[in-house]
Amino acid sequence: MAAPRQLSMDDFEIIRELGRGTFGAAYHARNKITGEEVAIKKIKCPTEMAEQEAQHEIDTHQQAKFRYIANFMDSFTEVDEDGTNTFCLVMEFCDQGNLTDYIKKKQNRRSHIKEEYAWNILIQLVMGVNYMHSKRLVHRDLKPDNVFLTGPDREVRIGDFGLSKLLDPTRSYLQSMKGTIHYVSPELLKLQQFRISGDVWGIGVTMYELLTFKHPFDGRTEQDTWNNIINDSFQPTPIPDIYSMPLRETVNAMLVKDHNLRVTLNNLVKVP
Repeated sequence: MAAPRQLSMDDFEIIRELGRGTFGAAYHARNKITGEEVAIKKIKCPTEMAEQEAQHEIDTHQQAKFRYIANFMDSFTEVDEDGTNTFCLVMEFCDQGNLTDYIKKKQNRRSHIKEEYAWNILIQLVMGVNYMHSKRLVHRDLKPDNVFLTGPDREVRIGDFGLSKLLDPTRSYLQSMKGTIHYVSPELLKLQQFRISGDVWGIGVTMYELLTFKHPFDGRTEQDTWNNIINDSFQPTPIPDIYSMPLRETVNAMLVKDHNLRVTLNNLVKVP
């Protein structure tokens, strides 16, 4: 029996560009045969190391099959005219954009996020990340840009595993400095080891932004932001009391700077 034909960009109609970075771009596309709408992430790999990192992202997606994680569908490789490989990841298309888009819309309309929906976002993020950790995977870059929304209820899909990492089964932490400065945990900025509680921190920062439309540790410069994150004396502006005490306390518990005292995912999954 002949092997199934590998997909190529010729199999898709590009609807629009979703975003672009230094070494790649993402597109909203439609499969010409099935009519299914998908997201395609193209990663240009000018070096062998870049190819290894792209393959790692594919491998991570293949291991992370869960309701609140963006569904990985397929991948293929194209060769550019200069001989450079471009890895193409075919993903579930999330028709409601990402959490950053949603926050901006609410902010522009001067409308706060309803508490019930905030709880839904929190619970879905916790469940998705808890599943990743059960597979010995850490995300390392949780932020509103990487939280996608889909369907009429704007259900969560965690995506972009470019910085994710597989944990050694014998260890519960990683040493790394990867991540976006505003969302990096204090223990990582202090050049200590990245622990899985760093993903809890990322959820906490994301939830704080959802409730306040502000970053909890934002400074005038990147160095100021760095200092605000690591210094115990700096605490974020309190979350508005239009939200219930249980919700505020839960988010605050995820933003405890001492990772030993930070709430764990095991405790978060028990939150009613």
